[in-house]
Amino acid sequence: MIRYFKILILCLFLLVITSNLFSQSSFSKERIETAVINFLKSQTNEDIEIEIIQNVRPISFVESSVSASLRHNFRDFKGLGFVWVDFNKDGKTISTEQIRVKIKKFRQIPVTTRFIRSGETLSNADFTIRRFDVTNFNENELVVNNSIVGKITRNGIPKDNPFKISDLSNDVIIKKGQIVTIIAQSGAISIKTLGTALQDGGAGDVIRVKRNGQGNVVLTGSVNELGFVLLSNNSNSTR
Repeated sequence: MIRYFKILILCLFLLVITSNLFSQSSFSKERIETAVINFLKSQTNEDIEIEIIQNVRPISFVESSVSASLRHNFRDFKGLGFVWVDFNKDGKTISTEQIRVKIKKFRQIPVTTRFIRSGETLSNADFTIRRFDVTNFNENELVVNNSIVGKITRNGIPKDNPFKISDLSNDVIIKKGQIVTIIAQSGAISIKTLGTALQDGGAGDVIRVKRNGQGNVVLTGSVNELGFVLLSNNSNSTR
């Protein structure tokens, strides 16, 4: 009788353990990492590579039917950031895990095939369009298409580097030291004066000019197709 009683107690004990195991919600390290990567990729159409840069621990809950939702703080989907995994039960968040993530962003852009010196006119042989890591670049400063053919380089550019808009100029219309016409436009009023160019410039380029007869006053303006330097209303001046 005692023997059967012990067996019954053991069976009940095993039943309780089994019941608890089946009622748990478990999230393995691999499951969480995969969820984070898939979640970030679903949030953008950009070409990105994702690296989780912390040790992710497995998470288990006694409660059953625990679900997970994710959120992030990336704006441009590159660099360092966080993904938060919220574990929810019955519409309430019962736990949150913060996971540190690094994202590399790639774009198909022109990249130099050789070292290019200042003052060179670019041809198709000087660049190739390829997948390039733009994570550490301001993308608004980069040339993103092959419109660089025929442009003149303002600066030397090393091999295997992207082209910045500020690196390039159009055909030189104004040369450094040249006497130029400066036009200041304010509404319907236009004022012309003479100045000296302090740098080369092509159509559309922004250059510095010194106004003649005004000491060391230096102005900044854009070069038009006729070779005039047009000053904007907010043009900066220095002495």
